[in-house]
Amino acid sequence: FAAFTREPRLLPPEYHPQRACPLLLVLPNVREKPAEALARWREQAAQHGYILAAPHWSEPLQERYHGQDEEQQRVLDVLADVRRRFQVDSDRTFLTGFDQSGTLAYDVALSHPDRFAGVAVFCASPGKLGRTYRGNAQYLPFYVVEGERSPNNTGENRDLFEFWVNRGFPSIYIEYTGRGLEFFPGEVPLVFDWFNRKRRAAALPETAVLLDQVAVALSRAGAS
Repeated sequence: FAAFTREPRLLPPEYHPQRACPLLLVLPNVREKPAEALARWREQAAQHGYILAAPHWSEPLQERYHGQDEEQQRVLDVLADVRRRFQVDSDRTFLTGFDQSGTLAYDVALSHPDRFAGVAVFCASPGKLGRTYRGNAQYLPFYVVEGERSPNNTGENRDLFEFWVNRGFPSIYIEYTGRGLEFFPGEVPLVFDWFNRKRRAAALPETAVLLDQVAVALSRAGAS
């Protein structure tokens, strides 16, 4: 791996500027150093050939995610910057967060579902945008891990997944019995296996159908 200035980033050993690599944005928790967040993922990322980047989204003394546009925009700015600097496979760009940064991951991904191929969330509850835009997960898979006794396990994830499962949305929910608010490192290899089978949705089928219907309607109107 090689580290870079500004936002912390790691490149896989076989990185070459002529070949696009998948990207995983790792959102540090509040009061967590980006290097600490990256350390949880770097070994598996190296094995699977992923670029890692850890956006600075919170202030030094911040205790929680506030759901502000500025916090979300910092993540999107880093995504754009990494894409400018390195050969990133835009169809294999993923996002992950833990605790407060997991809620941020929900908000960023569900409000920008066209930017990501999948999202892994650990011990976090959906934010306001997550609840508002929950329907956007129809083509954006989520891998959610929760501890039964986590203070963030308020039932919102279960409600969210009940909505998703009943509609056939492609997501996974895992709950550890008797466990609390913690990162589950044993899930990391499984998450990468899951990432490796995901690609960003090419288009929203309903949108394509709607555009076709509009085109037909306009054609008929022109012919009459």
